[in-house]
Amino acid sequence: MKSEDRIARDSFPEDWKYYTLTFPVARYKHLSLEGIIEEMISCNRDFYSMQRILRRVWGSLWQRRKPLINLVGNFSCRNNLQLNLEAYADFKSSLRAGV
Repeated sequence: MKSEDRIARDSFPEDWKYYTLTFPVARYKHLSLEGIIEEMISCNRDFYSMQRILRRVWGSLWQRRKPLINLVGNFSCRNNLQLNLEAYADFKSSLRAGV
C-alpha cells in the first residue's frame, strides 16, 4: 500500500490517533476518503435509527436478555453519532491542510 501511495495517514506518531475503527486511513481505488466517511455515517444512522433500536430492544425483551442494558447501549452509541460527525469534520480538514 505504501508503494502505491494508498496510505492516507502515515506520519508517525501524529497520525496514529486515526488508527481506530472510526477513520479511514487507506485510499481505495473505487471509493474516495470522503465517500468512505459518508458511507460510514450512513451506515451508523441506519443501524442506530429509532426503528432499529426499538426492534433490538423488543427482541431482547422477548428473549429475556437484559433489554435495559440493550436500550442504554444503543442510545449511548446513537448519542456518539454527533461526536463522530465532529471527528470526521476535523479529520477531513486535517487532510485538506496536509497536517
